[in-house]
This record gives sequence, C-alpha cells and structure tokens, in this order.
Amino acid sequence: MDGTLSTTNGLLAILAAVAVLEVIALIVASIVGWIIFRDLRHLLQELREQVPRMAERIDGIAAQMSEVLVDVKDVSARTAATAERMQHGFDTVGDAASIAVSSAQMFLGRKASIATSVARGLGVAYRVFMQRRSRPPGSTDTDDRRRTTDDDRSDSTTFKEAAHGSRQQR
Repeated sequence: MDGTLSTTNGLLAILAAVAVLEVIALIVASIVGWIIFRDLRHLLQELREQVPRMAERIDGIAAQMSEVLVDVKDVSARTAATAERMQHGFDTVGDAASIAVSSAQMFLGRKASIATSVARGLGVAYRVFMQRRSRPPGSTDTDDRRRTTDDDRSDSTTFKEAAHGSRQQR
C-alpha cells in the first residue's frame, strides 16, 4: 500500500498545484478585466462629454448646408428662368430675322435682277458701240458677229425676266 499512497499523494500534489495556478490565473484575469473595465469606463465618459459638442457642431454644419442648399435652389430657379427668357428671346429674334431676310429677298431680289439685267444690257450696248467705233468708216465686213437670241439666253437673267421677277431654270 505504501507504493500506491505515494502515487496518490503525487497526483493530489499536482492537483493542488494546478488549483493554485487556476486561482492565480483567475486573480490575474480579474485584475486585467478590472483594468480594461476602468479604461472603457473612462473612454465612455469622454465620449459622453464629446458627443454633445459634436452634435452642436453637426447641427451648425447642417444649418449652414441648409442655407447653402436654399441659395443653390434660388440660383437654379433664377438660372432656369433666365435661360427660358433667353430661349424665348432667341426664338423671337430668329423669327424676326427670318421674316426680315424673306422680305429683303423678295424686295431686293426683284430689284437686283432688274439691276443685273440693266447692267448686262448696258454692257452689250457698250460692246456694240465699241465694235462699230473700231471699224473703219464705210467698211462692210460681213465677219461682224451680231448678237442673236441664243446669245441673250446664255445670260442668266434677261431684262424681261428681271422686270417681272421670274427666272427660268435651264
């Protein structure tokens, strides 16, 4: 029995040492837990003090953002109204310009055609005059080329067409 008691006593000693180590570990864990708890409590206290200050700052920033948003909406509305007025003005000016151009084309188109035809007629008369002037007196050259109706058609607008405001397509 003596051998069995020493084995049992050795095992009991190991169990006692482990129990002591467990108690020491429990005490250390409790101390560490207490330290962490105390630090967290201080941190929470600081947060509780800072949250109202942060909330006040956030409220101030939100109020400023609200004012800026109102200003942006106002500027946007004024810009849209101005753009609409400008578009209406552009449309009105464009319509007026179109009417003016049409009127000018109608009015000046006929007069320009008449003026062009008169200028061509004067040019033909001048050429004929110069040809007759350059011939010696009494000459009866048959080489003299006279203008024909086909020559008149080669001009883009005749006097008659210009006077009536029409133009034939060729």
